[in-house]
Amino acid sequence: DDRYSGTTAISLLVDDGHLYACNVGDSRCMLGFLRPDGGLGSEMLSYDHTRPPASGSSAGVARRVDARGRPSSTA
Repeated sequence: DDRYSGTTAISLLVDDGHLYACNVGDSRCMLGFLRPDGGLGSEMLSYDHTRPPASGSSAGVARRVDARGRPSSTA
């Protein structure tokens, strides 16, 4: 079923010690790094473009949208 398929893109530019990240769609750019204590860390460099929940709905609930950006009745 490809009715809910979409396209995403992430770009990262490194210029003179600065990182510039951009994205389109429901994906995000993450940076992984080694912490001073030897553990692994991560930081979000961009945010996915998920529609905010409709008023009265629960925040943080995953929702599916169709190709025209309308909420779908199926998840």
